[in-house]
Amino acid sequence: IADPQFGTRVTGKAGGWALGALAIDDRAPGRRLEAGVPGFGDRAAVGIVRAQREFGEQSAIGVLATSRDFGPSFSRVVSADGRVKLNDNWVVLGQAAFSQTAEGPAAAITGGLVDAWLRRSSRTWGYEANYRDIGPDFRAPLGFVRRVDIRSVEQAAYRNWFPGGRVLQFGPELGANAIWDHAGTLQ
Repeated sequence: IADPQFGTRVTGKAGGWALGALAIDDRAPGRRLEAGVPGFGDRAAVGIVRAQREFGEQSAIGVLATSRDFGPSFSRVVSADGRVKLNDNWVVLGQAAFSQTAEGPAAAITGGLVDAWLRRSSRTWGYEANYRDIGPDFRAPLGFVRRVDIRSVEQAAYRNWFPGGRVLQFGPELGANAIWDHAGTLQ
């Protein structure tokens, strides 16, 4: 959204629910085109809706939907996410998203994203594991996705000691990450 003229935003929180919505126009796409080109002077319509429900102690589930339309081009993303605190040390987080995008009159492409985390943290030791899968056709122009067409597995662990004196804390951390594309090529 580069050049809005009108918009509205609503956010609020009540009874364990957090809600947000945004509707806005963007004049920039139509202004980037030359006079006489279809879409010149037109605006992109942007809408975003987010709902989240908190439950238990520091746990939540949520949904997000985004839409951007400009002439015959459009982008839609629908996502569900969650965070579940299992106990004082362990947390599970996850997100699944689906996108549908069309550039002009061409057929729409669809893509998906899955991201799952398991984390354990305490003062003395921690561990985390992550699996991420972003399809080659996943698009999120209203969000931030660094790279598509990847699958990755990541793990990391640390151990801390607190000897006192001048050394407040020390310990090792070990991590590993493997990334490959959907054709199976190691990146």
